Amino acid sequence: MEYKNFRSVHGYENFMRGCQTLLIHTLENFFSAKVRLHFEPLREIQPWYGIDILNCVERKVYGIDKDNVMIVSHVNIDDFSYLLAIVFNLKDISSFTQKNIFDVLASSISNALQDSQCSLFRSSVLHFDQSLIHRTIAKYVSKGKYDPYKIFNLMSKFNAIRTTTFEGKYFSTGLIITKSIHNYRDEANKEGGIGSIFGLHFKKDIYDEIDTRFWYLADGHSTFFLTDTKKDIHYMFVYKNKMHYDANRIIQSKAIKGRDLLFKTECGREFSIITSKSIEFIYQENTWRYRDYKWLQKQIMNFLPMSVDVYNALIHYVLFCSKHDISSIIWMPKDLNSIDNYVSVKHAVSNTKINIQDPKAEGLIIRLLSSDGATIISSDGAIKYYGAIAELKDVKAKTPKGTGESAASILAKNGMSFKISQDAVIKIFMDSTMLKL
Repeated sequence: MEYKNFRSVHGYENFMRGCQTLLIHTLENFFSAKVRLHFEPLREIQPWYGIDILNCVERKVYGIDKDNVMIVSHVNIDDFSYLLAIVFNLKDISSFTQKNIFDVLASSISNALQDSQCSLFRSSVLHFDQSLIHRTIAKYVSKGKYDPYKIFNLMSKFNAIRTTTFEGKYFSTGLIITKSIHNYRDEANKEGGIGSIFGLHFKKDIYDEIDTRFWYLADGHSTFFLTDTKKDIHYMFVYKNKMHYDANRIIQSKAIKGRDLLFKTECGREFSIITSKSIEFIYQENTWRYRDYKWLQKQIMNFLPMSVDVYNALIHYVLFCSKHDISSIIWMPKDLNSIDNYVSVKHAVSNTKINIQDPKAEGLIIRLLSSDGATIISSDGAIKYYGAIAELKDVKAKTPKGTGESAASILAKNGMSFKISQDAVIKIFMDSTMLKL
């Protein structure tokens, strides 16, 4: 096999007519990273990154440094293999806990290149949009455990359920896929177990047409349908604690085990697949996103030390606002004594200490978070002020940012801020670094 640069493949010009832009946007949205395509990797990679990709040409993934990861994909034609390299740039991306996501993505891109080459890449726009990520996720979550084609089909079904209504209203629902129903029976019989299991009077073929009356029965928060890898759904799993509905707490509660998968929808807004390895694949605003919760915890707690309990409560409320159309700014200053240098107005709600770790205060906390302005929280979880208005008079916008995003970036000059928008996008500002979830 002779190796060549992708730029020399027949039909390259067709690929460049829009598809390369589409591929960049698809990958940037998925990882919330900057993406660079190298169409001449045999010429560029060695001098740019000091990597000889021909030294082990079957290798798909390279860690360039702490903030950069490279994948290499191939398209094979006769006796030639044309190479395309893609570099992802994101703060501490090399610390992703599940690095094999890059291997699966590199293979999926190779397959998409191979398929679109049949039309000399004229059809490439059909292969590199969200369908590329759909295939990648199906391969990743099923690897060594489930049939990826069945997972792909189930993903399509749940995305349809996401926008299906029951009696004129959107609804949430959920399904756990497991290789071992016995694990959940054992959990139900265990003292202090997190949930219970019961058999359904009827069975439902997982490949039937969508029956909204059936799917409406599981709320996707405290109740989930449960099935093994066979085609029937004949069990339901019930949580003991409904507060564990967000992905981070579901993972930590060990409601899903081993290579089990949790499929859940949220009232017409989003569909997510959650694994026991602290990974969530979430589809919202017509885009797939990858969330690594262990990696996220490391970034946040390294930047602003706090207890695990405070972190979990913080992420709970961030995800709650995202899922419920609540526009909010949360600010956790490093120096509480200097907050007046960043805000012109702030309000205290009570002389009694309110802490985000207190589940009894959840209703009040949500109202504070949804108020205009920023909610100021100390690193021990105490809510100091709400309705804080950031000083923006010296801000010179270089990009078309909204007022809320500008405020969050200003506040992050002292600590860390979260901007949750009504379209469910979460942006985390830490000094000059911004992470998008």
